[in-house]
Amino acid sequence: MEVENHKVKKSFVGEEESKPLIEWIEGIDYRKADANHHLAELSKELNGASHIFDVSKTELTRYVTDYQKITNSSEENVPTVIYDLIERIAREIDIPTDHVFFQAVDMQKGGKINPHYDAAVEGYVNYKCNLCLLSESYDFFVDGTTFHIEQGDLYCFEASLYKHWTNVFDSRRVFISFGFMVPYERLGRTERDPRVRLSRRIEKYFQRVQDK
Repeated sequence: MEVENHKVKKSFVGEEESKPLIEWIEGIDYRKADANHHLAELSKELNGASHIFDVSKTELTRYVTDYQKITNSSEENVPTVIYDLIERIAREIDIPTDHVFFQAVDMQKGGKINPHYDAAVEGYVNYKCNLCLLSESYDFFVDGTTFHIEQGDLYCFEASLYKHWTNVFDSRRVFISFGFMVPYERLGRTERDPRVRLSRRIEKYFQRVQDK
């Protein structure tokens, strides 16, 4: 039951589909943003850049993207294939696309992702589907579960409910993290769920302090 919402789709994209996406990420025009303290600390170990894009432009996605941004990136020239991938992932995982954003991340060798929870909004799970475009194989840790990820894999998990992280990478890593804000009930959660209650406490402590 605990891991029923964790999913891995092996070889979700091939090298030919990944190549133009990598080239687009390499060419993103951006400048550093005034990230909140929590994100600024996480970004120190990234050894790269993370660009966040609001697809749906709803109240929910505006809040999450504003909270999680590390750079200010132009939203022009987002490839059409990005939107195609969002629809394809949603069909594959059976989740709604009412509130969607994504992060394009380019990490150099030696970078890592420190343990953290993603931003939460009451009533919704921040559900992430990460698509590995370029990397040697690596382990991705979600609470007590280890995913062995290879280039081309898609891996999905409840990012606001489970702490997640990586070890130091031995290679460059380029990936796109698609974020879907999904109502609790769609993922079999309720407000009484222990993980939801923890997520709400984290939201109050980290996010609402930053809002003041």
